Amino acid sequence: MRKQALIHMHALAVELRAAVSSSRRNTPTPDAFVEYDDGEVTPATVYHQKDAHKAAVQLLLEGTVETIRIDTESESESRAQSQTTVETVQPPE
Repeated sequence: MRKQALIHMHALAVELRAAVSSSRRNTPTPDAFVEYDDGEVTPATVYHQKDAHKAAVQLLLEGTVETIRIDTESESESRAQSQTTVETVQPPE
């Protein structure tokens, strides 16, 4: 992949992070994006090496996946609990 395309992908990953993080359903864990935020590479820092942008994109996507996975797991647990409640409270015959 060319550096220019990778920088574009980096910018898209930043937008994806913002969209996922701002969703009412997804609440990122405090450490989901710490490594990325601690780094110096952003889509605007075009002078950084291609490998640095590649690593930044990977960190962003890993944080995004973690955020979605945690939300999905908690949603599944919530559904399981509500189904158990519905099953145990049945009207008398």
